[in-house]
Amino acid sequence: LGRDGIDVLAIRDTPWLHHDGVAYRAIDCLATTTSPDHCAMPRSEMLSDVNPAPSAIGDLTNVRLLDLSDGVCGPELCRVVEGNVLVYHDSHHLTASYVRTLSAELGRQLSVQTGWW
Repeated sequence: LGRDGIDVLAIRDTPWLHHDGVAYRAIDCLATTTSPDHCAMPRSEMLSDVNPAPSAIGDLTNVRLLDLSDGVCGPELCRVVEGNVLVYHDSHHLTASYVRTLSAELGRQLSVQTGWW
């Protein structure tokens, strides 16, 4: 892509919901608990402190990195519900409703990385 002058925007993967290595769906957890907080996972178990993407792209000058992890997870927990919005569609995809809440941060990062606006 770089040789053809095509730029790439790469977004860091969404933290995956799992318990003891077994993926679970937020709605299944929510159906069996009295509080959405019981379905939250510690950020340290779901997301590495170090984003592996910068070292993976090396010297590829056509790749711009975006990371919405702080919009998906708080400092300590990755929750399955924020406010009244379900965060996860399944164990590793975000709901469309929740993604819309990330649009301002996505726009900010796109502006920084591309200079489009």
